[in-house]
Amino acid sequence: MSMIFARAICLSVLLCSVSTQANAALYSRVGMAASVGDGESDITPYRMAVLWDLGPLWLKERTWAIHGFWEASAAYWDGKLQLRRDVVDDSMSVYTTGPQLRYMRQEPVWGQYWPYAEMGVGMSWFSKTELADKRFSLHFQFEDRIGGGFIFGQQQEYDLNWRLIHYSNASLGDSNSGVNMVLVTIGRWF
Repeated sequence: MSMIFARAICLSVLLCSVSTQANAALYSRVGMAASVGDGESDITPYRMAVLWDLGPLWLKERTWAIHGFWEASAAYWDGKLQLRRDVVDDSMSVYTTGPQLRYMRQEPVWGQYWPYAEMGVGMSWFSKTELADKRFSLHFQFEDRIGGGFIFGQQQEYDLNWRLIHYSNASLGDSNSGVNMVLVTIGRWF
């Protein structure tokens, strides 16, 4: 399974570099982001990500356009495991990569703010198949996300968003607890 994840990361880097070269004049941006949030079963996620802006894909000539992005992230999930009367710290690592679409305003509003709504699906690799009271049965999971936010700054260099994220193995394994999270993310574009 780790070979599948490694190949997915290599493919994502290749696709981003080809798309970035094609749109080099305007959309050769790479960003970094940090997130923190709250999840079911007292799971607290901490996440670092690298993002590639693939530029506007549809509705380029309109006030709002659909942009493509690719994101690769590494996360640390801190959970609590209830053992009889004791609560034990429990944690795991999560690695995710995948595309997302942003329905984004092409002109600023309120000065220098570009609002957007986003959604995406990614492939995830969990370091463990159990955390807190959740049983995932497989290391491989899917990540579904939906959210919104805005880019701001004189050169659109900052990004702030809020996301709802759901992880699940899509019933490919014996158990499919799944887990839902809410994350707040701050990012920087270069």
